[in-house]
Amino acid sequence: MPEGSQLYAPHATPRDDRRLVTADEYAQYHSQGFLVAKALVSDAEVAELKQHAMDLYDHKVKHESEYAAHGGVDRAHMLHRVDGTMERFLLHRRVLDVVEALQGPDVLALQTMQFYNRPAAREVEEDEHGGQGWHQDSKYIATYPDTLIGTWLALDTADEENGCLWVVPGTSNQPIFPEVGDNIANVHATGAFDIEPVANTSHLDDSVNTLSRVAHQYGEESWLPVRVDPGDVPPPAKPKRHHTPCACARVATTLC
Repeated sequence: MPEGSQLYAPHATPRDDRRLVTADEYAQYHSQGFLVAKALVSDAEVAELKQHAMDLYDHKVKHESEYAAHGGVDRAHMLHRVDGTMERFLLHRRVLDVVEALQGPDVLALQTMQFYNRPAAREVEEDEHGGQGWHQDSKYIATYPDTLIGTWLALDTADEENGCLWVVPGTSNQPIFPEVGDNIANVHATGAFDIEPVANTSHLDDSVNTLSRVAHQYGEESWLPVRVDPGDVPPPAKPKRHHTPCACARVATTLC
């Protein structure tokens, strides 16, 4: 090493409320592709964000910008660019504690989404009340290399009854499958893999969404519901699906 040079040696900032990640949690995330950080955000903060999200939905809070068309819609994108509360939760230090340990130490916050999933009714079509079929987040937000972590903060309890996230452990080791006719950039170099493209990812019908073949390769008995309570933060797996037949709310952040 040249004289006077220093090793790159990042250090996590000590804090009394720092969320430390265990070796077992680290191993689970990297082997199975998902981890639920329980009670990562306090009840008071969850209540604050949920009320703020509903104020946005009800047009009680408005922003004059290209991102202002969020009231009354099911998904609001990139609100952190115009909304201080959303920005604060995007950069929530206990969420970043976990991401820093799993994929850090350098973390770039890229995106936010606020989800409002409406209750289902028998006469309502599936795609009108929320939910998303098998998909890989990195297909929509490519990073090079693929270091993307999508975290989401549960504002309501989510389980099998009201539509929680489902994951297939181990599928995070799969490549990001290119989409037929899609002009979104591939995560992997074109021509580097012998991969059959997929079609209609995110569609709730497995007969239409051909990424479902990857989930089915692992066997339906391996599919796991990710049950969460308000304040829990799961960095999701890939592929994954979520279908919400009842009302719940969540805020998602994308980091790499």
